[in-house]
Amino acid sequence: MSSQRVYVPTVRGMFITYRIKILRPAAEGLPKDAKPTTSSESRANHLEQSPEDLRLDQEQLRPVVCQSLGRTLVQPLVTRQTPDEEWVAWPTDEGYLCVGYVNRHFHQQLELRYRLRTDAPIVSSPAYLPPDPAIVGDSGVIYAASQDGFVHAIREKDGKHLWRFSTGDAINQAPVVIRHRVFVANQFGGLYNLDAKSGQDMWQGPSPGIMQLLAASKSRLYATDRLGRLAILDARTGARLDTFPLGEAYALRPVNYWSDRLFLGTKTGLLMCLHEPDLTTPVVHRVRPREFDEGEASPTETLAQGQEKPAPSAGAEGEAKSGAAPTFGGGVSGRTSTTTTASSSKKKPAAKKKAAAPTFGQGGLPEVMNPKAKTKKKKGPTFGE
Repeated sequence: MSSQRVYVPTVRGMFITYRIKILRPAAEGLPKDAKPTTSSESRANHLEQSPEDLRLDQEQLRPVVCQSLGRTLVQPLVTRQTPDEEWVAWPTDEGYLCVGYVNRHFHQQLELRYRLRTDAPIVSSPAYLPPDPAIVGDSGVIYAASQDGFVHAIREKDGKHLWRFSTGDAINQAPVVIRHRVFVANQFGGLYNLDAKSGQDMWQGPSPGIMQLLAASKSRLYATDRLGRLAILDARTGARLDTFPLGEAYALRPVNYWSDRLFLGTKTGLLMCLHEPDLTTPVVHRVRPREFDEGEASPTETLAQGQEKPAPSAGAEGEAKSGAAPTFGGGVSGRTSTTTTASSSKKKPAAKKKAAAPTFGQGGLPEVMNPKAKTKKKKGPTFGE
């Protein structure tokens, strides 16, 4: 799900997307003079009548559909969102990795940009490495693992196949991208550490017995082994440092590639967040990208609007006729210029010394436009004083 759409794969191969709208919170629906209710029954009645935070678009718009070759049995991945478009990747059980995008200005088509065909089904979600903002024109990379044991890297902007790596056994778990490393484990328990750009094996072999990576700190990795225990690995070599029994109570073990925090949950609803003793502040691996709201202008449109020239004022025409271009803020109107030209044949009295036009940011008007001002003017304050 993105900030504007929800994506729904079907077992028949159809990939459907619906628009969503963010509605106002329930508290905004109360009258201004309404007093907060303390009764649990009154609060329950109000929640039943209040709208949800997210709701499918109720306008009579047809959903956008894209037909895939094969069924998608895992969650799709929204890779990139801009004010103009959003990109999404989804695999199929026929061995295809499909990448498409939706134009946010028209919302009429989910266009399939390209697809990668592998030799075995893809039963895990793809992973994504965002582009480096410090490199102009850099592209994100999409990673997909198939059941023939291969990990594939595809450049997002054009679908170029960058590299592939064989783990030797089928892969059922999604790859995990942390910084510039791709961690992938096969079904028989072997965790590989691959370079995200080249696909090189950084450990020269797998860390044996590891089934899934859960989190990573600066120097350690936290994963689960074949016996369901928590394994602590050296991030540089992949060697096992320690093992901690979890048991069946901690059945919820989500993967966290955003920071170094390790999350564990129980069947009774208890969620724990663990970290190393000296890392009181989270080690952030990836910053969540900004999600643009519907109707928000793109950076290109905003820049173009800021460069529009303002319409010329009436004083500008008079200045063009008189010849000399005054300082910004000290121009005279067309009427003043015309009066001066008509009375030029008469004897002119000794002209007073014209006060200098104020510098931008000092405020005030020149004497020719402010008759109440004194001949001698105080120097205005500098901008910011």
